[in-house]
Amino acid sequence: MPYKDPAKRRAVQRESQARRRGASTPRQPRPPPALEALRYRTAEDVLRLLNEQVEELREDRTLTTAERARVAGFLAGIMLRSIETQDLARRLEDLEARFASVGALTAAGRRESSLGICS
Repeated sequence: MPYKDPAKRRAVQRESQARRRGASTPRQPRPPPALEALRYRTAEDVLRLLNEQVEELREDRTLTTAERARVAGFLAGIMLRSIETQDLARRLEDLEARFASVGALTAAGRRESSLGICS
């Protein structure tokens, strides 16, 4: 290194690395999504968005392996919670359909068990 001062050497190395990173192929910015696309109402909507983001993450060559792994892990955690939420919503809908089909909801809005006990 031509610089004896370690602080100056680090500064030059940082600038050099920043220039190298910036010299990679520029990414074409994606057009902003329509406002309707930003309204996510179900876990399926969130999963669809996360799948798109994972695909973009795989295609992005500007990230290092560590950065890509960190983001992928973060997205995977969100996806797991969304899948759990989707599963719970589906199970709740099934239970509500069963209760409605056997007439468990009384006119007063109370739920009766199969034993006739009101809760």
